[in-house]
Amino acid sequence: MKRNISLALSLICIILFVLGCGGKEEYPEEAIKTYKSYVVNDEWDKVWDMMPRANHEIWDKKILQPTKEGLKQAPPDMQKEIAAQLKSDPEEIQGMDAKTYFIRIMGGPVSSGSAANFGVDVDKKIIKGKSATVTLKNEPTEYFLIKEDGIWKIDICKTMKMGVN
Repeated sequence: MKRNISLALSLICIILFVLGCGGKEEYPEEAIKTYKSYVVNDEWDKVWDMMPRANHEIWDKKILQPTKEGLKQAPPDMQKEIAAQLKSDPEEIQGMDAKTYFIRIMGGPVSSGSAANFGVDVDKKIIKGKSATVTLKNEPTEYFLIKEDGIWKIDICKTMKMGVN
């Protein structure tokens, strides 16, 4: 009886461990493959979720907030032009959160096909603790990733060389 209870508890611990770890270790190149799939399918809300928290803060404080301030100070015709590019109106932009703004900026036909022709054939991968740099064959982009909460996330700001880190 004690042996059966001990076996059952061991089995439960193993199952919980496997479920808690997601069943496998996620590698940086797997995150890139998922990211590219989201880009191709214009799923920028999911791309946002793949970004580290620091990127969310950058989009809020260094991109969205200055845009809102500039929009307030811009002449009415320029406000309308900016709002039209975001498929919005000036008042709606003032109420946007960073995620919504990111989706509006990144989405659309110009960027939706940008990753369509690229696979995830790793040329070079460097992992240092919770950071990784990956370059792919036949693609000039150098991807920067950060492991956050046990998951590899794409550092979009650094990868896109936005100069706001």
